[in-house]
Order: sequence, then structure tokens, then C-alpha cells
Amino acid sequence: MQIDVVAKPAESAAVSVVFVGTNKKLAGPAVQFLAGANAAATQALMAPGFAGKRGQVLDLLSPAGHGGRRILIVGLGELRELTAIRAREIGGEIAHCLMSAKEEAAQIIAPAQTGGKLDEAAFLANVALGARLRAYQFRKYVTQAKKDDEPGRVATLHLVSAKRAAAEKALAGLQALGEGICYARDLVNEPPSTLYPESFAKKLLELKKLGIQVEIHDEKALAKMGAGGILAVAQGSTNPPRLVSLRWNGLGAKSKAPIASPGPSIAR
Repeated sequence: MQIDVVAKPAESAAVSVVFVGTNKKLAGPAVQFLAGANAAATQALMAPGFAGKRGQVLDLLSPAGHGGRRILIVGLGELRELTAIRAREIGGEIAHCLMSAKEEAAQIIAPAQTGGKLDEAAFLANVALGARLRAYQFRKYVTQAKKDDEPGRVATLHLVSAKRAAAEKALAGLQALGEGICYARDLVNEPPSTLYPESFAKKLLELKKLGIQVEIHDEKALAKMGAGGILAVAQGSTNPPRLVSLRWNGLGAKSKAPIASPGPSIAR
């Protein structure tokens, strides 16, 4: 998924996402963007089934006065209760709606206020992270085309914020987190025929380009360190065991203690 930050919303965007609280009133940038479709949006917000609860989505298809294909009005719930985790949940609901509608791209317009401990930049970045994790799919070995009843793929999100620099900074950190989570998911989803101790260790060598020290311990090294448990389990497999140690020294002062993450990979 490609995610970026833009200063202004595009009138021609096929899908636009705006937010409302429990008062169900559009405010801030959303009002200006939906100027031509305010009447339709206001009328839709009066629907008895929509209360502006957190993650609740109201899907408006081609409202009069709007050039896009659809507008998603998403509930924030009580603003004072909004946290980073809840913003990610909201992002997940947005991704779910886009996937169900088979919409590949959307622009997400920052709300007038976020409340709680989240500023606009942190809110948008966490919404994007939640959307990315919800939209994750592992189709590496799928050779058939998607069926009509399968969820679509979300390829692009544009975060719209007047505070572009702050939003880009917040997004960068959470983008790294999202990439790490998706990388781990990819490894977990690999079948045993392609991901076994030796191939797993070789795969982790790719992390060297990120500045991570990768140390691989083979059978001899494991025997020397007394790792009898790993060696014993590996006897039941044709694949020899490996133990991989990842070390990240950080980007800060050299006086700070490094972070080490031992990761055993037992033959399977």
C-alpha cells in the first residue's frame, strides 16, 4: 500500500473519507470540501442507524453536487476517548469498507479536531497504519484471479492535512512499524516447504541493509553453546537447525546499550 500526505483534497478523487463525532456534524475541512454536497451529506447524517460511533461508516454513493464516486463519513465516537489504538481501529474499518466496495484508492481528510491525546498528525498516521494492517493480504502463491465475492485490494491512501510536515513525520515512524509487521506476517504465512531454518536464516540476512547485525548459529555453534533442546528437536527433521541473533545498536549515542533479539528457528 502506498501512503502519502497532501495539503489539499482532490475534487476528482473517486473516494473521499471525512469524519464526524457523536454530534453528527461536519466541521472544518470536510465542510469546505463537501460544499456542493452538504445538503445530501447532512440529510444522510440524519439516518437513524448512524450515530457517529467510533468506526461506524456511512457510505454515500455519488451524492449530488460532488464529483467523486463515493464519500465515506466515518464516526470518531467521543473525541475525549480517542487514542492511537482506537484511531487504528477506525483505519481498519475504513480499509474494510474500501475492500468490500473494491475501491483501490481513497483520500482521507483530517477532521476539524481529534481530542484526547492525539493531534491531527498522529491521528492520520495511526488511521493509515490501521488501514494498512487491515488491508494486508498474502497472495504470493495464488495463481488464480480473485473471485467476485473476494475482498478487493487497497493500493493507495492520500492523507489530507494542512499540517503536512508534521503528518509526514508521524507517518514515517508508523510506516516503519507497519512494514515490520507485514514482513513478519509474510514469514509466518510462508509454507514449511519454502521457509525452514536454513532459508529463514538466509532471509534474515536481508536485514543487514537496514543496519541490523545478523549472526547465524549452525549445528556446531549450537552444540558448543549447549543448545541441546534445539538440537534434539531438529533430529526429527531432515532440515538442520539454525539460531539467528539480531542486534540493533540504534541511531543514537554510542553510550546507550544496544538492543538484541535472539530468534530461535527450529527445524520443522
